Amino acid sequence: TACVNYPEMMEFLRSKVRDEAPKKVVFKTTDLALNDGIYWVRIDQMEELYRDALIVAEVKGDHFIDVKVSNVAGFTLFPPERWVGLGRLRILVNGHELRVDLKKYGPVSVRRTKKGRFALGRIKHKGLWKRPGLYGPIKRAYFSPFVFVYGTIGTPEETEVNLHLARTKAQKWWYRGNGWVRIVPDTSVDGRIIESYNLILFGGPESNLVTRRINDELPIRIEGGRIVLGERTVPGEHLALKEVYPNPLNPERLVLVNAGTDLEGTKLTGALDALHASSGLPDYIVYGKAVRTEGWGGVVAAGFFDAEWKLAPSLGFFGP
Repeated sequence: TACVNYPEMMEFLRSKVRDEAPKKVVFKTTDLALNDGIYWVRIDQMEELYRDALIVAEVKGDHFIDVKVSNVAGFTLFPPERWVGLGRLRILVNGHELRVDLKKYGPVSVRRTKKGRFALGRIKHKGLWKRPGLYGPIKRAYFSPFVFVYGTIGTPEETEVNLHLARTKAQKWWYRGNGWVRIVPDTSVDGRIIESYNLILFGGPESNLVTRRINDELPIRIEGGRIVLGERTVPGEHLALKEVYPNPLNPERLVLVNAGTDLEGTKLTGALDALHASSGLPDYIVYGKAVRTEGWGGVVAAGFFDAEWKLAPSLGFFGP
């Protein structure tokens, strides 16, 4: 057909080659997990998550780059050899002048200081922080190698429900993602699995050994049949929790917890799914049975963690 066998169209497309290193780059994003850079600029960290972050960088001379940023805490330039010469490089960031001795072509990182000015170097992080590959939301747990882990340490009925949930999700992954997923019991999770995979956990701390191991280190957890969200206890019965978070056993990987306050709550974790294109689930969500009839009206709490993977009231919703 013409759409795949049209020589004139192919020749036209071949002649329209994108400039690999334009002098001026304008890049805007709201989610560094989706895209953190283009051409020779990269945004390393935003000041406020999920708001527009903008960087405009322009080469204005062999040794001069003018940069304007908004909602950007740190960024990196990769000076293009085509336009920038080696030697003393002047970088102007929102009117603040920086100078660097460019001895070879490579990354030049800039960070915003506590005083609001700019300095050379990357931002140093002492603990967890959101970055590409370790960002959220819930669907992100499926974006790199993962395994399904079903709990076996509860009652026989709880084990059966956990395994059923894992198998149901595996089937959805097969027909929606055209992929095969490994399902393992919690007792088979060893160091190699923890090192190599994101863990999709089925069952709370009462029925899943891995969830029990990490439960105390999660910002949202189940204690005594209740969901504890930071310093607050979520009221209600038969509640379901979905939460994505860096794995406390290996912070370079993610865990996705699917758990309930009881058996009915655990069954309810299958009601909201991330395995489709229009999934809008955030980093965490707590909901009850009303979600089946009222949709989002049945959600008790939902939101995103902040840049350090902590609960942030401004990024979440907590019902009455």
